[in-house]
This record gives sequence, C-alpha cells and structure tokens, in this order.
Amino acid sequence: MLFWLLVVSVLILSSLPGKDPGAFTIQNLDKVVHFFTFFLLSILLLLAYKFNNPFIVTGLLMALFGLVIELLHLYIPNRVFSIYDLSANIFGILTALGIYKLMSRRIQTV
Repeated sequence: MLFWLLVVSVLILSSLPGKDPGAFTIQNLDKVVHFFTFFLLSILLLLAYKFNNPFIVTGLLMALFGLVIELLHLYIPNRVFSIYDLSANIFGILTALGIYKLMSRRIQTV
C-alpha cells in the first residue's frame, strides 16, 4: 500500500507546473530528491511484491516509471525533460537493488 501511495504522490507532484525559472533553487538538490525517491520506490516495490526475477522486474519497472515522468514533463509548464534527473532516478534504483541484494544475502546466512 505504501508503494502505491508513493507512486500516486510522485505522479501528482510531477504533474504540477514547475517553479518560475527565475525562482531561487539550491543547485542540484532536485537530483538528490530524484535519487532518494526512486531508491525508496524500488525498495518498497521489492518488499511489496515477490517477482520471479525481482532485480530485473524492479529495475525495468522503476526505470520505465522514471522515463514516463520525464516524458510527462515535456507537456507541463516550467518543466523540462532532464537526462540528469533520469540518471539520478536510475542511480537510486541501482543503489536500492544493490543494498537489497546485500541485505538478502545477510538474512539468508543468519
């Protein structure tokens, strides 16, 4: 349930018009937000569902979701498609997959 709540929240927030281009922003803070959002989404997906190939399915679904969000930004005022945002998303996904794999091994050996 928490996974889907976060997915819907991300979709809603991503659909809102962006800030005025001249507004004050902390440089690259949005990349950190992208990283942690997709890190958390990936962990929640791995915990919520048991896929036959969890790393492949989670990686592909989350990367596709990140791409859809970035493509959506092409049609929203003051939003732009950003390969850097997409990269931060993918880095968050890969980090989550790596940590989940390490934690799974530890749990199995205990």
